Amino acid sequence: MSIKKVLLISLAILAVIFVSLPLFAQKSFLRSVNGMLWVTNKTLNNVVAFDAATGDVLAAIPVGGMPIGITAPKDTGKVYVSNEDGNSVSVISKATLSVITTIQLGAGTKPHHVKYIKARV
Repeated sequence: MSIKKVLLISLAILAVIFVSLPLFAQKSFLRSVNGMLWVTNKTLNNVVAFDAATGDVLAAIPVGGMPIGITAPKDTGKVYVSNEDGNSVSVISKATLSVITTIQLGAGTKPHHVKYIKARV
C-alpha cells in the first residue's frame, strides 16, 4: 500500500508534524477537532483517529460500507460517519474510539455528506 505524508501545523504545541497516511486517504475526508484528526477510509471501511499533535494512530474503527462523510462536533462526545454503501450513519464515541450505534437509513439511500446541526430548544 502506498503511503503519503500530510503536513499538519499543530497550534497546540506550535510545531509542524507529518502524518503518514495510506494512499486511500487521498480521496477521503479529514476532520480535526479537539486535538484529534479523523480520516475516513472507504477502501477498508473504517475511520482512523490520529493524535493531531504527534501524528500517532490512536485507533482504526470499523464502520459501514464505504464511509464518505464525517463530522466531529466539538460540543458532543461523538463523531458521525455516513456510510454510502452501508446505507447508514455510524456514531463513534470520542472517549472509547468505538462505534456506539449505527443508524440504518434504508436500502438505496446512499448517504454521502453528513452535517451536525445543534437543536435549539
